[in-house]
Amino acid sequence: IHIHRPGRRPFTFAGLWERWSKGQDEGQPPVESCTILTTSANETVRGVHDRMPVILEGDARLAWLDASSDPAALQELLRPYDGTLELTPVSKLVNSPRNDSPRCLDPVQL
Repeated sequence: IHIHRPGRRPFTFAGLWERWSKGQDEGQPPVESCTILTTSANETVRGVHDRMPVILEGDARLAWLDASSDPAALQELLRPYDGTLELTPVSKLVNSPRNDSPRCLDPVQL
């Protein structure tokens, strides 16, 4: 299933990125890690999975990226998306990372 906004407009996921070291004295290179934050699925996605990425729009996106934002206020952004999403059945090509092709998004009839 291809989950997208109407017109395939892009959206922004809430994520975290960190750079850290296992130990400066050990000569280890820094580790860069990232994650996409998830929340409970909204009504549209619930039939596919019980979780979904936190999707941010407008001022919420700006607040998420602002390092001076109040963490308690940011916590309020971690909720299911209330905008419109569409589900389009696609082929099983999408199930393998070896298939890096636009064909993965070709609609199929179920």
